[in-house]
Amino acid sequence: GRETTYGTAVTPDIWAGLVQDFTDNHENNVVELRGGGSREPTQLVPLQFDFKGSADIVLQDGRILSNIWNARSTNYAGSPAYVHTLAHNDGSGSNPSLTFETTHVTTTGSNYVYRFNGLKFSKTTLTCDINDLLHLQADWTGRSIVASGGTPATITASTAAPYTYAGGTITVAGAQVAELRTAEVTINETLAPQHYQAS
Repeated sequence: GRETTYGTAVTPDIWAGLVQDFTDNHENNVVELRGGGSREPTQLVPLQFDFKGSADIVLQDGRILSNIWNARSTNYAGSPAYVHTLAHNDGSGSNPSLTFETTHVTTTGSNYVYRFNGLKFSKTTLTCDINDLLHLQADWTGRSIVASGGTPATITASTAAPYTYAGGTITVAGAQVAELRTAEVTINETLAPQHYQAS
């Protein structure tokens, strides 16, 4: 779900696509303090908590790209019959934050649900190989994680066939100058977590 205020969770309502891998690498940085003559920690002092990870997604539509890149999309009839154009950033200069949800199925068949708030994608790579699936590899950083029990949000899974790449062209000044059998587009937002003194 797309957040209207950074870090304020919303109910997830966007099907991201066929997620092949979702890695959660959050780090809880703790300092061990020892008193004189003690080998064991006297105190454990928590410092910053970083939430980060990555996702590998096979795309079924452009909705997740529109939300990651804050992009405008234009659809029109022409040749070919359907063209979907994404323009990076909608002009606001902002990078939208999302509430992302993952559901893990246990060995007993029950669900365990996590929600990541204030999630932004710091680096995304779109990989296009001829006659292969369109892959989105995305690195993300978030503000917080919440264990949300065993009931996932109600989201209708897409039944659309995954996007495939059948080839592309490079056009300069209206003239085609090359054909593309493989392509890779990477957008790096260069995001870095900022930590401030809590009140």
